[in-house]
Amino acid sequence: MIQMIREGSGTGGKPPNSSDFMAEFGVSRRTAARDLDFLRDEERAPLAYDEATHGFKLTDETYALPAVSISRREAFSFALARKLLVHYEATPLHMDMRSVLDKIAESLAGDITIEPDWLSEHVGVLPEDRVKIDPAVWAQIALARHTSFKSNVHGEAGMAILYKSV
Repeated sequence: MIQMIREGSGTGGKPPNSSDFMAEFGVSRRTAARDLDFLRDEERAPLAYDEATHGFKLTDETYALPAVSISRREAFSFALARKLLVHYEATPLHMDMRSVLDKIAESLAGDITIEPDWLSEHVGVLPEDRVKIDPAVWAQIALARHTSFKSNVHGEAGMAILYKSV
């Protein structure tokens, strides 16, 4: 939400409003309102509703969410996830997951380092045969999953994918 507000990524490039949050996150109006209240009250986000643009804005552009703290075990899991991601290079999954892991890394408090050599010595990963995934197919799968999730906000959504290259 903060990123959408900062980028002004509402409908038509305007500051986002509750309808934009509902569409982006597949939540109800009440959930969007609760999330905004949480950001304002618990995270001390300087949010204001602008009547002129009918959207939310930050009154202090330097605001950032508090950093996330993780345990050693979580740090190890994070480093392992990065190592496992190497097996998916040149696939759409690699680009998406790399982006997610980079965002997580940016939000972490302090410096966390696990030497790659230590990780290689203590953890072995068996290579799998790489499957070339057509980026257009991956985009269609992601869109179908996103659409399925949005249409089933209050229930559990699931999807099974069997992808075979020829």
